[in-house]
Amino acid sequence: MLIEKVMLDTRPLKDMKHFYEEVLGFKERESGENQLTIEAGRSTITFQKVEEGNPFYHFAFDIPADQFQVAKEWVKARTPLLKEEDQDEVAFEHLQARAFYFQDPAGNIVECIARRTAPQSDGQPFSIESLQKVSEMSFVAVDAGQGGEVLERLNLIEREKRPIRPHVLNFMGEKEDESFLLLLEPGRKWLFSDQMAEVYPVTAVLKGRGTAYVGEGGLVSVEEWEGGV
Repeated sequence: MLIEKVMLDTRPLKDMKHFYEEVLGFKERESGENQLTIEAGRSTITFQKVEEGNPFYHFAFDIPADQFQVAKEWVKARTPLLKEEDQDEVAFEHLQARAFYFQDPAGNIVECIARRTAPQSDGQPFSIESLQKVSEMSFVAVDAGQGGEVLERLNLIEREKRPIRPHVLNFMGEKEDESFLLLLEPGRKWLFSDQMAEVYPVTAVLKGRGTAYVGEGGLVSVEEWEGGV
């Protein structure tokens, strides 16, 4: 599964443009008075301006398997890294991966994760163009059980094939692909942040499958790809 496109709400669009384009150097796909679209490897993220609330999300970028440390130093030179218990990185032994986190002006918790199975850098120096894809996108819903049932229509099931649980992260997607919608209910604390998960609208276009949404009411819906899953 490839998370091809993500669309997120944001309040401080001007600050977001400066941060992603000028500070981090992302390529701009589209820009306008009310939105910004950036490229992240094989994925794009569109930030859509809203006038009310302070929407924030968690999402993850895959980085080359052999560039964790250099990527961490590259980001750290441009924006502070988030810390938890005085640590600015974490090892996920069961995933054979390492990750670090930072925050953007909208309060999004952004993860950079190096998975052992991810492609390597082929000796190229790290830059923002080294990002490979959006590999995780939070889907905070009012009813995780309802969300899990709906996402099954796109052939998305929990990574370990466990029943959907409301107060944990349910990794929806094939374990082998290592790209997931993170389905959960509000109130769970995000790693490397003091923020609790909250419900905000989000759209994720999944290549060859369809489009998944969390709507204004916090329920999950999908549109299946015409060719079938």
